[in-house]
Parts: sequence; C-alpha cells; structure tokens
Amino acid sequence: MTKAKNTVYVNGMKFSCGPPVQSGGYDKWNWCKLCYAIYENKIKRCSDCNQQIRLKARSNTNWPE
Repeated sequence: MTKAKNTVYVNGMKFSCGPPVQSGGYDKWNWCKLCYAIYENKIKRCSDCNQQIRLKARSNTNWPE
C-alpha cells in the first residue's frame, strides 16, 4: 500500500511522534508533546493546551565523540 504524496499539512494536525519528515520535520514545524499537534516554526505555544511546544527533536543532541 502506498501513501499519498500530496498531503497538505496545517497547524493543529495530530502526530504521535513529532512532525513527519515528509513535511519538513523540525525545520518547518514545532510539536506539542502534550496534545500531539504540530505548528509552524513561528508559533511557540500550543493553541489547544497553551503549553510551550518542542522546537527540536530530542535525538539531536551533541554526543561526545
């Protein structure tokens, strides 16, 4: 089964694991970890629960080499 490639992403869409890579990921979207909604980068608080939203992925940490 193939996925549609013409999906339009809008503020407030729900995703359980952060913004999808196909939409641009954290480069274009921020994600609310409480209600699972994504928002454009210019938005810093969730409109549903008024919590601060995640601006970058947790896996983007700088590990010592």
